[in-house]
Amino acid sequence: ISSTDAGSKKAFLSHINEQIEMKGEFYWTVLGSGKHGLSLASDGDVLRRLRENMEERGCQLVAMSMFSEPLDYSMKQTRQMFARCKNCDVTEFTKKLEFDSREYWRGQLDYFLYNTGEIKSYNTTVKVKDAITKLREHYDLVLLDGKADIFKEILKVTGWKSADGEEIVAAEVNN
Repeated sequence: ISSTDAGSKKAFLSHINEQIEMKGEFYWTVLGSGKHGLSLASDGDVLRRLRENMEERGCQLVAMSMFSEPLDYSMKQTRQMFARCKNCDVTEFTKKLEFDSREYWRGQLDYFLYNTGEIKSYNTTVKVKDAITKLREHYDLVLLDGKADIFKEILKVTGWKSADGEEIVAAEVNN
């Protein structure tokens, strides 16, 4: 279930609530929360309810977030903004950024906490503490993009074996 494919946050939450309402049905479900997805500053209860429901059904929920290197993230976001700037040359784009940067710029911390919703104007230290709390409360796996083999990390958390039968040492809380 993809938040981007759902087209709106309301539609995405409706799909998640359908999952929560299911009783006794067992199958793989992957939720991708990107654009139109969860805002962890306000939607943590959705993950909590989903986890409780999955555990009641004898399933396991693995909540994961992947962050990019800050420079990679900034460059990607700048390229996307430039692509949206119709018929701009570099000089026009630079001027547009000077005037509209608050409207377009959303760092990883704000995206993680508020997704595409309204960004709260808290002190950065408060936002970081809030994000760390949300990660501890709701997430099983947090990765830095390109710094880990995502499949091996998921196998560590779930305790499953790889397709080639390779045994992966189970993760501990501090891993």
